[in-house]
Amino acid sequence: GSHFAAVVFDIGRILSQGGQNSLGDTLAFYEEIIEQWPGKWGFVYNNAALPARDLGVQIMRRAGDQEDEQLRAAEAEAMALWEKSYRYYEEAVRLTPDDPRIINDCGLMLIYHLDRNFDRARECFDLAIEVGQPQLDALPEDASRQERNDLEEAVGDAWQNIAVLMEQHLNRPYEEYEPFCRKA
Repeated sequence: GSHFAAVVFDIGRILSQGGQNSLGDTLAFYEEIIEQWPGKWGFVYNNAALPARDLGVQIMRRAGDQEDEQLRAAEAEAMALWEKSYRYYEEAVRLTPDDPRIINDCGLMLIYHLDRNFDRARECFDLAIEVGQPQLDALPEDASRQERNDLEEAVGDAWQNIAVLMEQHLNRPYEEYEPFCRKA
């Protein structure tokens, strides 16, 4: 039960801090857990989504100066990783519907990497705020600085991502997304 989940989390954390292929190793580890226990833990899907996303970014960064054919191959590889990441985030949201960070990250995949399904992205950002703001408001005075920062960041990022969505994808005028910038 929870002891096993804690061990899984710790192993994943150690792998993610590893060497040269830490993203690939972390992704492979969490995918093995997903294969063995599908639909069990939201954090496992979230922690698989992150290295898949970052591997795609890494591939595109390295592909910067490549020839057309090599660049297209890199783009296809990155896109496959981002699609996988998005699927993992969607499952993480389903399994952990009260985590504003996971909900926000699910939406950001659509506007920063996949460039599609903007209505779903907006739903995610709105839901991250709807879930996260009450949690933030309910934090006791003696809550840890880390817990407060994590919630403030999740909610703030969701507001910011709404502004990015409106500006970069919906081509809305500044006056329409400026209030979201202020709330971020």
